Amino acid sequence: MYDWAKLDLHVAQELKRQEVPGAAICVSDDSGVLYSRGFGYRDCDGKEKATADTIFGIASLSKSITCLAAALLEHEGKLSFDDPVAKYLPDFRIPGTPQEAVLVHHLANHTAGIPPLPTLDWSLAWHTPTEPWRAEIQERYKAESTTKVEHIDDIISFIAQGDNFRVLGPPGRYMSYLNEGYALLSSVIDKAAGEPLETYADRRIFQPLGMERTSFDLNALLPKGNVTSLFTKDKNGVIHCTNNWDNAPPYRGCGWIKSTAMDMNKYFMALSCRGVYGGKRIFPESCVERLVGRAFAETKRGTYCYGLYKRLFEDVAICEHDGGLTGVSAIGCFIKDGAFAVTVLTNLSDIDCSPLTNAALNMRLGLPLEQKHDSVHEVWSGKPENPAIYTGVYSSQEADEELRIALNANGVLVAQNDKHCEPLLFCGGSVFTSSGSGEVLPPGLVLEFHAYNGTCNKVSVGTRIWQKA
Repeated sequence: MYDWAKLDLHVAQELKRQEVPGAAICVSDDSGVLYSRGFGYRDCDGKEKATADTIFGIASLSKSITCLAAALLEHEGKLSFDDPVAKYLPDFRIPGTPQEAVLVHHLANHTAGIPPLPTLDWSLAWHTPTEPWRAEIQERYKAESTTKVEHIDDIISFIAQGDNFRVLGPPGRYMSYLNEGYALLSSVIDKAAGEPLETYADRRIFQPLGMERTSFDLNALLPKGNVTSLFTKDKNGVIHCTNNWDNAPPYRGCGWIKSTAMDMNKYFMALSCRGVYGGKRIFPESCVERLVGRAFAETKRGTYCYGLYKRLFEDVAICEHDGGLTGVSAIGCFIKDGAFAVTVLTNLSDIDCSPLTNAALNMRLGLPLEQKHDSVHEVWSGKPENPAIYTGVYSSQEADEELRIALNANGVLVAQNDKHCEPLLFCGGSVFTSSGSGEVLPPGLVLEFHAYNGTCNKVSVGTRIWQKA
């Protein structure tokens, strides 16, 4: 049924195309591990091979593990996703929002109403050892910062002051990806469990699944050996290597787990089989239902659930999440109720791992490996109504980014930077995609403008909402 030699070649070619030093991939179904392999190398000298048991960072793949910990606590009667966040963190508040209106649920699916913030960048700058190739950006973030973001109280205080951001709207109205929400959720879990998230996840998730090479604590894993170094590529295409991992103390459940492709596929297989792994029930079925179940729509466009995106492809529900940090690009996915899971971990920043998981999913579905899982937004032949309301400068404090939208001489909306102008493709309503030229925006990026009563002051840029200056 499966042509593993063909998948081997496809993976190797994709990794070569993106100049990835080292990677690992694991594919499983309910019969066990179908395919597991390392590619390339894991050390700065290029001498040590990466294997399926090499320990990589998993970045935001950590988020669903954090949500599963919350769901397990809910099953134990110690927490509810419907609880106000302030029940566990009494000082937490969003300016202009009733304190009791912000629920644990809103942290888990990024709907608290808080826009992208600069605080993760500040925390990384202050707590990650400086390398020559990233010293300039770290010093800039340090100079901009109003806090070193050493503790969750620093995030709570920054949000409560509300001096440097505008609330998007009431809780539940807008989805905007927020790493700070998962920093807060980590501390909620600490309080509800009566122990740190790290020990609770180890006891209730990692150990029952036999994830022996998985931990929040890098120092606990180093003695086990076969740990990757971290690679990043600068704007000139030069690849740098370090063994200094990103560190931002309050952001634990946001993206700080280290693991292997083999270990993570145990986790995703358990979710794919509604809590059962190796013939044994590991998690209550209700906990998996909480993460990706009927409460979340199944559409081709996709829905953010609790720590996982869920999308329909070929009428199959696929749950997945990617992640990235310095020297980390990763993705994990599974077919909901389908007993099939794929994990890809790499040691290079800012690469797209989805062609690799998609290839394995395509193989499972009997499709060509190269079949694309493109956005369902189709370009429409009509024209948007009153496109002028979308023009303006939108910005995000996360990574200090800016997007300029204007009308060209033909009345077409364009994205601009200092050197280029790229037309936006109209997809109906207030949705557009980038043209694919890559001159201003990444190819295929979806922009959804939020217009009301003839005005527009925010736009969803992928998963983040940027606000008009």
